[in-house]
Amino acid sequence: MKNIYLKDRFEKENILIFKNIENSIENKKIGVTHILGESGIGRTSLIKEIYNNLIDLNKNSNIVLTSNEAPIGKFNIGDLQPYKLFTQIIQSLKENKQISSEKKLALNAGLTLLTAVPFLGDAVYAAKELSKDWRYYKQEKLGSIDAKDETSLDLIGAIESYAKKQPLIILIDDTQWCDKQSLELLNLLSLELADYPIHFVITSNKNNENNYLKSLIKLFKNKIHFSEIELETLTFEEIKTICANFQKYFDNDELNKWLLKKTQGNPSYLFELLKYLNRNNPFDESGTLILNLNSEIFLSLDNYSVIDKINDVLSIDEKQLLSIATCEGRIFSAYLLANIFNSDVLTIIKRLKEITLKSDIIQSKGMEIFYGVKSTVYEFTQTNYLKYFDSLLEYEERISVHSNIVKILQDTLKNTNDEELKESLIPYIAAHSAEAENDKVYDEMLKEFEVLNNKYGIGDNYNSNKSNNLANDNSSSEEINEDSSDLNKDGNLNSNNSSSNSNDQKLTPFLNYRRKVSRYFENENYNEIIDETNKFVNDNSLKELENIESNSFLIRTYTNLNDFASAKTIIDQTNKLLNKNSNNTIAECFYLNSVAVYYFEIKKYNQSLDTLQTAAKKSLKLPLELKLLTLMNINNLLKVISPDQTKNYQKVIDKLKTRVTIKL
Repeated sequence: MKNIYLKDRFEKENILIFKNIENSIENKKIGVTHILGESGIGRTSLIKEIYNNLIDLNKNSNIVLTSNEAPIGKFNIGDLQPYKLFTQIIQSLKENKQISSEKKLALNAGLTLLTAVPFLGDAVYAAKELSKDWRYYKQEKLGSIDAKDETSLDLIGAIESYAKKQPLIILIDDTQWCDKQSLELLNLLSLELADYPIHFVITSNKNNENNYLKSLIKLFKNKIHFSEIELETLTFEEIKTICANFQKYFDNDELNKWLLKKTQGNPSYLFELLKYLNRNNPFDESGTLILNLNSEIFLSLDNYSVIDKINDVLSIDEKQLLSIATCEGRIFSAYLLANIFNSDVLTIIKRLKEITLKSDIIQSKGMEIFYGVKSTVYEFTQTNYLKYFDSLLEYEERISVHSNIVKILQDTLKNTNDEELKESLIPYIAAHSAEAENDKVYDEMLKEFEVLNNKYGIGDNYNSNKSNNLANDNSSSEEINEDSSDLNKDGNLNSNNSSSNSNDQKLTPFLNYRRKVSRYFENENYNEIIDETNKFVNDNSLKELENIESNSFLIRTYTNLNDFASAKTIIDQTNKLLNKNSNNTIAECFYLNSVAVYYFEIKKYNQSLDTLQTAAKKSLKLPLELKLLTLMNINNLLKVISPDQTKNYQKVIDKLKTRVTIKL
């Protein structure tokens, strides 16, 4: 009944969306259609209907349907899953098969390995290779956007290579939960692939829409082929038409008006209440309304109690099972539920099957790999169901369940040698520890996440403060003013807005330290660097990476102060750390650059060049910042010992400078 209603009600919207897609394909212009509406209005059902129609009608296009993960409790896990949306899209397109094993996308973590650009050997060859790459054309566009890391460029390249072969239609549900990096990438795609037959159909909840997404939509309205469709709530006449199709219903204006008032025209709530009335006939045999609409059970009727009226088909134990399942999210696994209940998986699946036979609250999605384990996965068919059953949990229950999940996932983390699985678990352990109010584990996971960001060259563009990761159901009420807008003066997106990075107190201790020291370097406040480093070392238990990087800052500082004896002492200390089979390639590369500068200043040029060559080899698979840093130091050294070799290096450096802002 509901699907028939959607086909009829959204016929105009369907026609407009198909027209927009057709325009993008025929004119070879990237386009975006934004479907906006409140929870329960039918966004997800509509986009699935569009997808099914596209599959039937567009045999010559590549069509992808994907969605963003809903928050875990009140924690927006998307903030700790950079680029996950687009790695899912690439996976769906099977583009990862065309990427070498060294650049394989780490799909579960939403991260990607970076492209290795040759810097050693023939510098002319390196310059030619860079100039061939499409990513270095349109520099004027990339130059105004901060999110210029290699991950974005790799993903854009993958999307482009696929769009060259066939038109690309990408449908994305629940964009309000999208990770920020993927939103930035969507903006980059609109610039870099403007003349490709690509069309995005995205949906978002108007009551959960984040400010960054709002700014992106505002940008699209001015720059590309863009259309926005807001799905409206039901009118009185539409409610009458829908009700007429229910078995035990007699046309009655009093009941129709009551339904409109109680459901506020929300289709999902209307269908839930009609199911209840279908089981509890409001009419006698003659069609007279016998239901007391003013009784106490209806006077306090709100959206959740609408759902409660249909849940009288579920037992208390079944409601409890679904309530606990909400802690995992809208999509949950039989595997994790079995662990929480200390039960076997088959028993849990049997209980879940019984629920699916009684109602359409949940549905099976079949087998998927969750947390490295093959498991039957279920999904709440509506966000409203998820919210309702989540609301049934008491505070102590919620803390206990999330604590249990943290323990289960931590055990998996400790007992696996699969690095990709370890990386994928970190955001989930962080999210569940935040919901369990376990600050210790949460902080540990943030540090691990920071290491991953450094490893993949993503930078520190994420929220490390729990309060900033909380999902806000009323965020749409916050208007963007001129001061807080995510649009810069050129009309592009600012990647570091006030909500994520403006306050150092929101950062992990090491990020906070690193940013302070970077500012001191800019202002040549070298004594402050020494004081800040000593304070940081004394106040914190340092990991190897943090120890090596803080020592690197000291080496640079003492070198700039011409205190070469102190710099040599720190070098000797750090070499002992590195001799212990260090795996921190990023920190080691940064350290080698600092040592090379030291040798350069004491005029040991051959040792400086040898050190930089070692750093350059290590930088091949490291973030762009370290490649550029190493190249610049090599070039500065060559200006002294072999000026005729600097020309080609300088060309490469100039190209790379347009793509990166070094964050020490």
